[in-house]
Amino acid sequence: MASNVTLKYGDLTETIPLIEGRLHIPTVQNAFTLRVVKIDGALAPVDSQGFTYAIFKPGDTLNISGTPAEVAAMPGTPHSRGLLQWRLAL
Repeated sequence: MASNVTLKYGDLTETIPLIEGRLHIPTVQNAFTLRVVKIDGALAPVDSQGFTYAIFKPGDTLNISGTPAEVAAMPGTPHSRGLLQWRLAL
């Protein structure tokens, strides 16, 4: 079995690899366009490289929530939230 976890953020699902059982939070932020990441409702402390201190098991399913990041506005969108709202609507 690959060393991956499944992350669920609303209707979005991503499979992310674990590194020595730890999750790389910047990867999660990029996957879901988040500024702040919560795992199963709690903020996850990270080390200086962005990895969680918590160890996860391959095959775990984690519920992700958090604060959406401001994203760069695309031409034709009224403001930066347009792209985020479009992605969440997918």
